[in-house]
Amino acid sequence: MPEVEVLEGPPGVTATIKEDKIVPRTFGCTKPVPGGKLIITAKEVEEYGRARLVLRVKMKTSSGERQWSRDVNISLIPSQ
Repeated sequence: MPEVEVLEGPPGVTATIKEDKIVPRTFGCTKPVPGGKLIITAKEVEEYGRARLVLRVKMKTSSGERQWSRDVNISLIPSQ
């Protein structure tokens, strides 16, 4: 199961990976394989804003552990 951690971002924003079957289209696969979907949540957003979120994804593969980071631009919108 892949893991994710937030390296940089606004307070109250979390990231998790929900276990699910995925189709890795970048490798030309057509059948679902075990994996996960990235879920980003924010709690108690009081006013509209934009922020940069830096994530590190870690996963174990047949050739060893791999990790990489991604920058994600997010919009924070308060619930009504």
